[in-house]
Amino acid sequence: MTPGRRLAALIVLTGLAACSTVAPFEAAQPADDEYSVCYARIGATPQQVQQLIVPECGAGTEPRLVSQGMDLGACPLFTPIRAVFKCAAR
Repeated sequence: MTPGRRLAALIVLTGLAACSTVAPFEAAQPADDEYSVCYARIGATPQQVQQLIVPECGAGTEPRLVSQGMDLGACPLFTPIRAVFKCAAR
């Protein structure tokens, strides 16, 4: 492999690595009283996903899962699963 091709391969691999983060993150709210998280099963446990929503819920309430599934319209390719929560009384 020539030095130019090695450099090109390194740039491509570095770019892919940067785009492949699988940490869960809070996504856009589907409704005023709902919160969503995008995640990948290999990058987060159900408890980690739920913990992202805890600060959004007020005192005396906790996040309850409303729906969950692959949603590439709301979540990126490397974190394709969207979990939607509502805050409910304990």
